[in-house]
Amino acid sequence: MKEEQRLLLIHSSSLFSPPQGVKLSYGTAGFRADASILKSTVHRVGILAALRSLKTQSAVGLMITA
Repeated sequence: MKEEQRLLLIHSSSLFSPPQGVKLSYGTAGFRADASILKSTVHRVGILAALRSLKTQSAVGLMITA
């Protein structure tokens, strides 16, 4: 990863910090929480998927359900 990309990743993550005082839980159906507090989780999972896609040179899908 180039330094510019790393800095951009750090900056974008700082824009989506987890809500203070909220503990997210993860169960068999995935993350269980009010959707309004999941912005940081969705951002980080998206970054993880993008990095995996770059590493494997293939498409990676994410599923978000109601």
